[in-house]
Amino acid sequence: MTIKIQHKRSAVKGKAPLPTDLEYGEIAVNYEAGDPAFYIKDSANVIRRIGSQPGALVFKGSLAPTAPAPTAPATGHVYVMSADGVMAASWIGVAGRAVVKSENIAWDGTEWESLGDAKVPDATTAVKGIVQLADAAAITAGTAGRVVDAAQLRAHDVHVGETPPASPAQGRQWFRSSTGKLYVYYDDGAGAAQWVVANPQEAVDYSKAVMKAGDTMTGNLVLPTVNGGVPDRLNRAGNILQVVNATYSTQTSSSSSTFADTGLTATITPTSASSKILVLVNQAGCGKNTGNTGSNLRLLRGGTPLISFEAEGAYTGTATQNSVGSCSACYVDSPATTSATTYKTQFTSGSNIAVTVVQASGSTSTITLIEVAA
Repeated sequence: MTIKIQHKRSAVKGKAPLPTDLEYGEIAVNYEAGDPAFYIKDSANVIRRIGSQPGALVFKGSLAPTAPAPTAPATGHVYVMSADGVMAASWIGVAGRAVVKSENIAWDGTEWESLGDAKVPDATTAVKGIVQLADAAAITAGTAGRVVDAAQLRAHDVHVGETPPASPAQGRQWFRSSTGKLYVYYDDGAGAAQWVVANPQEAVDYSKAVMKAGDTMTGNLVLPTVNGGVPDRLNRAGNILQVVNATYSTQTSSSSSTFADTGLTATITPTSASSKILVLVNQAGCGKNTGNTGSNLRLLRGGTPLISFEAEGAYTGTATQNSVGSCSACYVDSPATTSATTYKTQFTSGSNIAVTVVQASGSTSTITLIEVAA
């Protein structure tokens, strides 16, 4: 008895089996007279065509099967289906046919036909696959899966030199070494293509900069301008240039009408002869013992009295002891010097007999000197 064995087969021109149609190594036959071919499924689950392929094949990219067929295709143009679906009516020869993602559809000069499922993935850094050169729009958008060639890379590198590169593309960069400025070629699409400064700040002359510890400089340190374009400096009027503070807490007494030092003093060396010195005094522990008297307090610069800031402090008109706590002063001085300048306070007993005190019981007096730029 004769047993007839037949492979899976089709007489439809261009029809190829799907991976689900065959077992590994199984053969399928397309016996259509115009384009006969054998097919097998390899170990990678890919359908392979065995036999002649009419004309040179040119892969043109990927399309969805529902998209319109390309117009005026050339023989051998091949498109990879980007999704599963049913071919649109404009795909002559395979219209209405169900296809799978990665299936190749080729133009044979008359109609479209399937070359089977290529199963070629998009290329990555680790996997070979189908790639496409990036155009300018893809480069700008950073489209995944597109590649650039050497000419494209050259067109988008940074040109260094005194003159800009010829025929620049949109986004080309030019670094002018003599000025330290970076330019970008910008085309607004309205005929105003030009080189635009990307870093408009002035170049820094590092020979005039303090670069490290131990370097010195002279003159004012110029900072960014303020309102009106006036340069801002550390000694701009109203800026605080330095602060000196001192305290004294030893109880000091007097029964004389002659001024004597309270012990509270501080010294400052102005950085400019035009500076003002703001003097803040808090004379603590002021009072009198028994006796009809009161305290007089004054502020001095060196030996020059500046202001009397208390007269008859703690005075009661009787011999009763009286403590009033702190007496304060706030005074703006113009010493007109850059030499060390000392400020201090003095006190007296108004009646020249009874005892007055400051820093009573060890209370702390303070004096603060603030240099203010004028």
